[in-house]
Amino acid sequence: MLFIAAVEKWVGPSVGNRPRVGSSGSTDWILNTENLWKIQVRATTETKGYYCDNKWDRRKPASYIEMGDTLASVTAAYDRTYASNAITLPVFENDDTSSTQVDRLIPVSSITRATAYPADTDLTWLYYNEGARQTVRVLVNYTLQEIIDLADSGSTSTS
Repeated sequence: MLFIAAVEKWVGPSVGNRPRVGSSGSTDWILNTENLWKIQVRATTETKGYYCDNKWDRRKPASYIEMGDTLASVTAAYDRTYASNAITLPVFENDDTSSTQVDRLIPVSSITRATAYPADTDLTWLYYNEGARQTVRVLVNYTLQEIIDLADSGSTSTS
């Protein structure tokens, strides 16, 4: 379900004027396969398709996305199983990295996307859905890979 994708292009009405791909040509994002469809091969070893930030909110259209990932790696993400239906993440309240972290239990299926925090790549901006109409953004004290590890096995590679 969750996987790290090298996103090379992300455009559409739901993206608006917020860039989701850096100037380097690609940006790593955790994506959720439940929000991804019409995946096809692009070039020889890359994929393209459509991504919806909130699969329960039909008011917002999907965005076009291009990834530097193979079709086989995306397919493997669809087949992934998890240690638990929810994970506990250490969240900085009000995005304040000097404050105490609070553990927040987040259902894996509600995680819509995540990317590294620009000021410190050991932290992650994570977006998840609460119900049909609300997407919540939190600052998490884990890297992208640690979040994937936690969903996969119940522990991070550093714990």
